[in-house]
Amino acid sequence: LRERRQLPGGDWWLSFELPAWLKPYAIEHGSIAVDGVSLTIQALGADSFSVAIIHTTWRETTLSGLQVGGAVNIEADLLVKAVQHALRQLLPGQPELSAEQLRQWGYSG
Repeated sequence: LRERRQLPGGDWWLSFELPAWLKPYAIEHGSIAVDGVSLTIQALGADSFSVAIIHTTWRETTLSGLQVGGAVNIEADLLVKAVQHALRQLLPGQPELSAEQLRQWGYSG
């Protein structure tokens, strides 16, 4: 966890390091799971992503216990992984699908 701050109204903003292996799967407004909690990527940087957590999710999950500098488990968006898998089968030998290609093809998460 890189950043943890409370937003007006009791919601929270969390920013995380974006591991290199996850970059092809991370799409702004796409899904990502942090410690088993499915979330929407609100902002995507070159080496980070951020999520907004509503008060109920903050209260009902373990996310409220995260501390800056702490490690988390991150899982990629299943839909993006499924699309990549399907394209590998349909277009063998083609380069890896990128988040930018998905955006160009109209996928917005």
